[in-house]
Amino acid sequence: MTRRGQRRRAIASLAAGVVALAAAGCGTSERHANRNRPPLPINLAVYVSGSSVSVSPAKLGAGPVVLVATNQTDQPHSLTLVEDRDGAIWLRTTDFGDDKDRVLVKADGETTYFASDAAYYLS
Repeated sequence: MTRRGQRRRAIASLAAGVVALAAAGCGTSERHANRNRPPLPINLAVYVSGSSVSVSPAKLGAGPVVLVATNQTDQPHSLTLVEDRDGAIWLRTTDFGDDKDRVLVKADGETTYFASDAAYYLS
């Protein structure tokens, strides 16, 4: 066999191998259902120093939030997350970069969807 013939045979064998690998990698005709994944928790760090309180990250997306607060001063400080305003109970999310505070319990005593979603993530 000539050198040219050996080269053609090698190229043909290589091409056949590539086609076989491509066909094997196509998978099967079975349908796989997408499964919803639970949302990843958002770690929120609150740092209290003598002159300021800093929150990181400044803005939050959707999902459960893990709050870690550290007081780096000699004095005790309180962190207010919920307040009573206009007869309703509000979660002060603007302190953490949200565009508005969120109602947890309306003035008539009815809980909101936001409250039930928060309770779901806490359980």
